[in-house]
Amino acid sequence: MRIRRIILCLIFLSVCGAVAAQQRAQREKQRYVVAPREVYLLVSASQPDCPLRIEEAKLLLNVDRGWGISCRLHNQGSRPIRYVRLVAWTSYGTGSTLTPSSVGEKIILPGQTVPCDENDTDEIVPLTTELREKLKLQGPMKDVITLMIESIRFTDGTIYSDEETSKALLNYFQGLDHPNLPKE
Repeated sequence: MRIRRIILCLIFLSVCGAVAAQQRAQREKQRYVVAPREVYLLVSASQPDCPLRIEEAKLLLNVDRGWGISCRLHNQGSRPIRYVRLVAWTSYGTGSTLTPSSVGEKIILPGQTVPCDENDTDEIVPLTTELREKLKLQGPMKDVITLMIESIRFTDGTIYSDEETSKALLNYFQGLDHPNLPKE
């Protein structure tokens, strides 16, 4: 009975290891292009009272499918930051919350600048004519994406929040008429 448990544990561990290795291999294959600004415009919201500044923001389009955002976060305040919640809202009234992996277990000290994502496996490739056609990056502007800091938790437990503005922006975008979208 004991040997059977040991064998089952070893099988389980080897399957988990194989799955993790496969996920890493798939993750290593992620290739992105920087979205042309005349087609997809990424803007950072003006938040003059926010202690964190968004720098060098780029909208990245996955060559196969999906998108991502690359940016740097600069703590221009006087207190260390433990947690950041970024949001990206599209002019179509969709979007997502982006929790930077660079802040997960680390603290952003006053004056420090950190990348939004420390994933070195992603590759930014040049936007060729073929990729432009494949990703349908011709024609008029398709979307405006607004990036903003929704909330910050400092190491002393206090919180900066701009959730009211974030919700208002999302509601505004959701209320826009989009003639190119199918009507329900």
